[in-house]
Amino acid sequence: MCTGPHPFIPAPGVVNAQIIFDYHLQRVENVFNIVSGGGLLEADLDRIQLKLKAWLDNEWKSIATAAATCSLMVLKDAENFASVGKEYAITPAIAGTQPPPTMPGHCTFAVKWSTGLTGRSHRGRTFHVGLAQNAVFGNQIGSIAQTAFIAAYTALKTRLAAGGTNDVLSVVSYCSEGVWRTTAEVTPITGCSVEQNIDSQRRRLTTRGA
Repeated sequence: MCTGPHPFIPAPGVVNAQIIFDYHLQRVENVFNIVSGGGLLEADLDRIQLKLKAWLDNEWKSIATAAATCSLMVLKDAENFASVGKEYAITPAIAGTQPPPTMPGHCTFAVKWSTGLTGRSHRGRTFHVGLAQNAVFGNQIGSIAQTAFIAAYTALKTRLAAGGTNDVLSVVSYCSEGVWRTTAEVTPITGCSVEQNIDSQRRRLTTRGA
């Protein structure tokens, strides 16, 4: 694991997308790295944002509690220093559709992104926002919910690749064997799985924020 300051590390062709949620009076976020199938201009950010919004509105909200909403996205060019970036207000906010009760904000599950290659530099994780209690049995998510979660997150990759421009969900590595890279390694994601055991995100505990 790398620590300490470092110069800007470019990630070739990558758009960094922050999806920002409000959940139990906390602001939390998930970050996705996407290789643009076009360029890295404002129009490319707009295209990718629309794909992400469609995923939120069609897949994410169906597996998320109504207590979780998304009202903001921030996209930026991760290849060039002091480059193009844009905030997108989502109006009206997109809310989950799963009924209460809900799990506490720090309770989640891990989506594991695979690339077909081994090693920490070639694996990614996303921690779901908006876990409804109806998906949980003891310390695990149920098998029916697990299948729905896998389908929804697989659809993220599919939506990004669609629409005539192949934008590619990817794993970006800035560190290797304890040393900061000079240029990030970018590896396309080929699939995902969902850990059935419930996980916990300390940064999502009350008053911590994202």
